[in-house]
Amino acid sequence: MKLRARPGESPAPSLREPSELRIGKRPLPVRLVALTEYRPGARWRGEILPPGQALLAVMEHTLPVRNRPEATLRTLKEVVTRAPVIKGVRGEVEEAVERLLSQALGSSTGMEARRESTPALRMRE
Repeated sequence: MKLRARPGESPAPSLREPSELRIGKRPLPVRLVALTEYRPGARWRGEILPPGQALLAVMEHTLPVRNRPEATLRTLKEVVTRAPVIKGVRGEVEEAVERLLSQALGSSTGMEARRESTPALRMRE
């Protein structure tokens, strides 16, 4: 999956023009949150964070927490208790995206099944 095109390449075929998009009537559920750090040559090694660590990790990337802390924390709590938060180092984006998408789409039966279905993921104790 490639979201950006290099010079001379066309954008990914899965991306649509704004005029082709439909506006939803309700929010979509969050299925997975991925916090990645790029390191050249690294292999994807993600860890599913426990909810407390996940909340703190996601909060670092959430600007509204400064102006609306109560509402933001309520929302983040909902997110981290319903969807796995995976944190890890990655190399090139293609490998990480492939594994993350298979993780997000592979199982809807809970975090344990998702963790077991992807060998590159492990639960942080």
